[in-house]
Amino acid sequence: MRRVYISSFLNVGIRVPVACGSKVKEVLGVTPYISSVNAPAPGRRGSIKEIAEVLKTLSFPQALRLLLLVKLEGDEELSYFEGKGVLVNLSPFWSPDEALLFERSRKLSLYLLAKSLGLGSCKKSTCLMGGFKASYELDTLGYLCSSCERELKAQAISEKST
Repeated sequence: MRRVYISSFLNVGIRVPVACGSKVKEVLGVTPYISSVNAPAPGRRGSIKEIAEVLKTLSFPQALRLLLLVKLEGDEELSYFEGKGVLVNLSPFWSPDEALLFERSRKLSLYLLAKSLGLGSCKKSTCLMGGFKASYELDTLGYLCSSCERELKAQAISEKST
């Protein structure tokens, strides 16, 4: 069975990927593999591009996707896709309020996982796949509408079988 791997660097900790994993399991029905890299993000500044180079070297043949959660200060890029790897920059959406941080992390992870599996935009104003530009917009959205959730599950199943 293909799995979703969720990992984070030291400055994010282990609790954020665990929170994200619970939502991935609920929506996709796959049990994610959760880990935390006990090291700072690579590179002097830890930019998206530097971490993307590391992402290219990772091999998870049974992975449906690998979500790598990072907090990159001063880097406003949200994500980077490379093969099955999805780099999620939590920095623009970081909050000292742990409950809010977990909620935003779950939404960002689900949104980027869905995008990496080919799910397009949604026209429903409350659906996560309708898009967002800032944390306050993300906070007002729900998760996936029923049609987007069905489509995401179908995409994941079709990719699992390949």
